[in-house]
Amino acid sequence: MKFEERCILKYTELQFARRSHTTFSEQTCHRLCQFLRDRSDSKRGSTMLYRRGFGGWFIGILTAQLLGISPALAQNPMNFDVVNNRDETVYIYFANGVVDGTLPGSLGGGAIGSNINNSDSIGYAVAAHSTLSGFTINSFSGRVFVSAGETLESGNGSHFNNTSLADYHKRFDHFEMTFATNNPWGGANLTGTDFISMPLELNNGSSTVKWNQANFATALGNIMPAIKDQTTNQNGYAIVTGPHGINVPGIGNVVRVIAPSTADAVPGFSPYGNIGSYHEAMRDELIGNQIHVMSDKYGNDFNLAGSVDAQGNVVLTRQDGEGTIGSLTLDSKFFTSKEIYKTNPYEATIDGVFKTSFTSNEAAAMRDIFAGFNLGVWGSTEEIDGIELGQMSSQQFFELGSTEYFFDAAQDNANFYNEYAALIAANSDNSVYGFPYSDVLGAQFISLNPGGNPTLTLALSADAVPEPSGLILIGGLATMTLLRRRRRNWITP
Repeated sequence: MKFEERCILKYTELQFARRSHTTFSEQTCHRLCQFLRDRSDSKRGSTMLYRRGFGGWFIGILTAQLLGISPALAQNPMNFDVVNNRDETVYIYFANGVVDGTLPGSLGGGAIGSNINNSDSIGYAVAAHSTLSGFTINSFSGRVFVSAGETLESGNGSHFNNTSLADYHKRFDHFEMTFATNNPWGGANLTGTDFISMPLELNNGSSTVKWNQANFATALGNIMPAIKDQTTNQNGYAIVTGPHGINVPGIGNVVRVIAPSTADAVPGFSPYGNIGSYHEAMRDELIGNQIHVMSDKYGNDFNLAGSVDAQGNVVLTRQDGEGTIGSLTLDSKFFTSKEIYKTNPYEATIDGVFKTSFTSNEAAAMRDIFAGFNLGVWGSTEEIDGIELGQMSSQQFFELGSTEYFFDAAQDNANFYNEYAALIAANSDNSVYGFPYSDVLGAQFISLNPGGNPTLTLALSADAVPEPSGLILIGGLATMTLLRRRRRNWITP
């Protein structure tokens, strides 16, 4: 496994533990991994979430020593450029963290502004069909927001899913970045774990992450079938329209699709598929209900297996005397559709003790449980090298390392996996995060190593329009025909 992938898995464990109110101190977490984000679900819509459901990069010499690697001393600032190939002006906002850097000379030089609070709105204009070069960044851990055609009232992107806030109907998107001149493991990534809106592309001079559809309107349309209730412009629903959106017949000009984990304002309701019925089918033994999570790598030590019991609880016990966790029980309340999408259990019973904070090892075991639900692993009868996917441990199926074995390749029922994440993976070659732990199947970031001459370019392309042959109107709602993988028994070479 590549070093970056090792970093992803270890980061994810620590990130899960951190957002689950572990006893790790902020200083300790910061020394161990980048961009720790506290997922405070109760504050959605009112404050910007420090919400990282994706993997990252270890920072500093401490982490390198933990992994037995000696990185070169980093020293050079990063050059950040923006290429705007769109027909309207876009505005750039550095948010959710303090940026230490200098503006391009064309903007007068001086310090780059940071958007921390909801009232901050420091943005930098990039005219249509132009390039703005020369942002120099010494350090920054946060998100970079981009708005199309108009400025934002809140430069930290906090208005994305609250109808009462000023930016709700505006079009904006974001990417995430961590960089520091004394950190050899920086990087950047695209994410749809909160929402998707615009065709962004990141390039560091040697690698690129982007949507694989040259026509972003097609990619957006391809994701629409995941939204089962296509009501627009209401709290708790997924589709937002506005003047700068992409026209989807029967819906309107779509400026944003809000992810399943954040379209959560209505109690007991999700506009997406009923992934909770997947858990119910396991509970009722309509499909296989074995769950096996295991890891003896990257500092982990657990081997737990069990099932969904008659009350809907996930009950796992130690296997073969292996691992440092004897038993793990998660209450059924964490397996409604909304909670499976959020992947955020805040309490568990471990070794008979009720806990609300977790070690990284315990958090990794819970991560694997929720990854299995979102990927459609548990109960899957699809065979890989003669072994049913649903009978594999998490360590086994993570090592498959490709989305081609999961989602609709694992389950016939679209409610038995995260369809939104599946369609994002299919339309971005799995280079855009579709759910918080989609990185367990591969790296979705590009490296920013200040030991060289680091450069990051953000490119924004035109939307284009949906291809006429791909659009079907059903009951007044627009959906797109999809080219899905044919399900088959996978035999690896």
